[in-house]
Amino acid sequence: MYSRYILMARTLPEAVYVQRLRQVSGEHWQEDRDAIVDFASRHSLEISYGGRNPAYERLLREEHLAQAAATYCRHNANPRVLLNLFDLVAPTDPERWKDRVRTMLLQPDSEFYRVNDDASVRYVVAWISRIETVFGAEMAHELATQIVCMFPQREWLHTRLLPYCGITESRQEPETTVEDADDADGENEESNEQE
Repeated sequence: MYSRYILMARTLPEAVYVQRLRQVSGEHWQEDRDAIVDFASRHSLEISYGGRNPAYERLLREEHLAQAAATYCRHNANPRVLLNLFDLVAPTDPERWKDRVRTMLLQPDSEFYRVNDDASVRYVVAWISRIETVFGAEMAHELATQIVCMFPQREWLHTRLLPYCGITESRQEPETTVEDADDADGENEESNEQE
């Protein structure tokens, strides 16, 4: 029963089913986990339908299932899924994931830049921060510099990306986390609804 809940989960509170299944499964945990991953791999569109599946993402992260996470991210169009699992999936095929991130971040008409507000800036900075953590400062610098050049009029974006562009001003803003980006997602949806 918990396996089904994990596969159908769409909200963060449902991620608790991973721990519950682990407790109930006992010595059969690995079999149950593998059955969930096998089903998700064979039915990737079903598990990705409707956006994020926080329970399955928790399972992938806690069990360090990089290949399964890569499959899930390839079939899920939500960039927030990739942001959440990026450090796990990037080592599976570094060049492919670098190309995907470059494509996402360097399209001026992408969802990242649709709204010029604080939430959008925090989302972009969360990506650059994650890229720096996973692939290093050089790639973060390259992307941040290109983004700043794409949007010469967006001062707040410039201010937040300066540390990644090699400008010597110290970072006065706190690090942007995935949670900040998730918060920004809600704000972006509200902004879009008001338009």
